[in-house]
Amino acid sequence: MPAFLYLQVQMKNKLYLSIGLYFVSFLLPVVELNFFGQAEVIYGWEIARDALLFSEDGIFQANELEIFYYVMANLANPLVLVTLILYYSKGDYPNLIYGFSILSIISALFWFPFFLSAIFDYFSFGYWAWLGSILMIHFYTNNSSFKRPSKNA
Repeated sequence: MPAFLYLQVQMKNKLYLSIGLYFVSFLLPVVELNFFGQAEVIYGWEIARDALLFSEDGIFQANELEIFYYVMANLANPLVLVTLILYYSKGDYPNLIYGFSILSIISALFWFPFFLSAIFDYFSFGYWAWLGSILMIHFYTNNSSFKRPSKNA
């Protein structure tokens, strides 16, 4: 097998592993809350589900800055899915893939201050696996590079 083809197969396998890690991160614990002395573990899938559900006293009572933060923090998953759909489609969209994956990283980083402040209380395996998998998906859908694709690509 030629070296170039071998490297391309290896890159695809690493992308599959990063996609697998992305989905496994939803099964990992994200945060542990203590209610009246009883610990409750919240998993990634619960946070993703709750991002889709609005309560009557939730986002509709928030100010514009809180709404912006809420929306930006919860766009990462749809943007990752759009990135993967574009990558696996028959078209050639390197700039769109790059743009959507960068936006998904920015959106995922909106949770970073919360988990950085909570790291001394509880290490969030789910968040760090989720963030790492989004970075890996960006890297492998962008031809194993963090550089922006050329304009003529």
